[in-house]
Amino acid sequence: MKSSAALRIARYFRAPWSWLAIFLILPAGFRDWFYDRVAQNRYRLFGKTETCLVPTAELRRRFL
Repeated sequence: MKSSAALRIARYFRAPWSWLAIFLILPAGFRDWFYDRVAQNRYRLFGKTETCLVPTAELRRRFL
């Protein structure tokens, strides 16, 4: 699950994100270990906002 799901979803994104699917060739245990490290440090890596994003009209068109 974990990394497998994320990498399978990445296939549907535009390049360069879709290229992440190549990591599916690695053993799931290694991928999940890396996935867990990123999850534990997500705020430090990507930051944390105090408010939620209010989508613009452009962004709203991308969702169902």
